[in-house]
Amino acid sequence: MAELDFERTLVDLFAEPPAVLGAEDFVRGVEARLERGWTMRRWLIGGLPLVILFFTAGVIFAYLLLLPNAMSFLLGFGSQDIINNILLSKYISFVTTFLLMVGLVFELPPVMFMLAKLGVVSAKRMAGFRRYAIVLIVIIAAIITPTPDPFNQMAVAIPMYILYELGILFARFA
Repeated sequence: MAELDFERTLVDLFAEPPAVLGAEDFVRGVEARLERGWTMRRWLIGGLPLVILFFTAGVIFAYLLLLPNAMSFLLGFGSQDIINNILLSKYISFVTTFLLMVGLVFELPPVMFMLAKLGVVSAKRMAGFRRYAIVLIVIIAAIITPTPDPFNQMAVAIPMYILYELGILFARFA
């Protein structure tokens, strides 16, 4: 069972960049909105290093900062009478899912840039949506973090807000 969860998560991790290229079929109808003769395929392939960079940064951030704090909280939860028996399959599933989720959250700036480039949203509109975005970011951070402590929730929410602002900055250049 642990092998299947681990293999499935590895497939998810490595299938993400090709999935970005597969998005070409979805956005082919708005290709005419792109300026300077760039095709959607060029934008997706050109943005792939940025997507991989942000995803990798998210995984590294989760692995180095969030995961140790979450594990120390979860393993320290309880009393002297309770013994933590952790199954390897559950641990691997938890860690890989957690890393995948935080990695996907770090995809926010490239996604916002592409949406602005396609004319779906504008930087001005996203900036006006900032108050609602903060509430949404805190809710998403509460869902992503496995622990109820506010430190881990804010350790996810603050970078998400920074990524949102970075996405607005990217959208200004779209």
